[in-house]
Amino acid sequence: MSNVIGILNGLTITSKGSIAFVQIQPVAMGIQLAAPSRIYDWTSFAKAEEALFQVVDALSIYYHVPQALGVDRKWFPVAVEAERMVTSEPVELAIVQQAFDELNNSPHSRVIRSILRVVQRADQCEDWNDRMLLLWMAFHTLYSFSKQRVERMKIAGFLTEQHFLDEELKPWVDSWSAVNGFEALYGSGLVLAKWNKMTIPVAEDLRAASEALAHQKGSYLDFTAKLLLTIFALRNQYVQRSNPALDSETERAVEMAARTLDFLVRATVQKQLNLSPVGALNRVVLANHHNGRPIDFKAL
Repeated sequence: MSNVIGILNGLTITSKGSIAFVQIQPVAMGIQLAAPSRIYDWTSFAKAEEALFQVVDALSIYYHVPQALGVDRKWFPVAVEAERMVTSEPVELAIVQQAFDELNNSPHSRVIRSILRVVQRADQCEDWNDRMLLLWMAFHTLYSFSKQRVERMKIAGFLTEQHFLDEELKPWVDSWSAVNGFEALYGSGLVLAKWNKMTIPVAEDLRAASEALAHQKGSYLDFTAKLLLTIFALRNQYVQRSNPALDSETERAVEMAARTLDFLVRATVQKQLNLSPVGALNRVVLANHHNGRPIDFKAL
């Protein structure tokens, strides 16, 4: 017997443990995963490798996974880039074990894994533009199951169909409202076109929903639904641009859109798996390749 070894950079744990026969232990560059495999048996190797990826899926339910899993293949070794990203919080294996069990037992496990692997790709992006587009793909998969025919109505009713509660959205919304995180979206002037050539002023509606919350007259469900519609308009505008360059305010809007989608995609997966819908538990610091200093993107 031998072990199939994989390394995940940027995630730390305080002590070694195991999940579904996959050993997890801290190493200098992150986390090392090891699964048993028969020597020279390709089928056994493939099963062990898939076990590693399934553990990474469970990790990504609650944690950003800032580096693709680098698997040390005996014949085809994969170079693993070290220290590209770091995170602020150590991984709690008990939470990951619970997520792993719920994911394996879910009748929708295959779809959820496909969503999580898109989320992992987004975690590994080095700019907010790519991250937003990938997270929108993940979100699109989630809302596409709605019985509504019109895409705008699917998005507007998504949170209600997923049985989100005000108190589940409040901590995240309040944390970003406190630092004016949504201002770039409020001032974006974004609108959604309707079939009759009329438009919906989604950015203005979002600002009005924010003011209602401030006066304790609104709901977090209504605010977040309008936030998603504003992001939908931003996404439409972004993909239709002939010039990829963005001004600073649009960049801020894209960043906030990515943060929102990151929270809601993970929180929705958590709800579907009967877990606490809190989003990611760690933050990501990306390396700035222009001057070598880290850029702190705060808590996603």
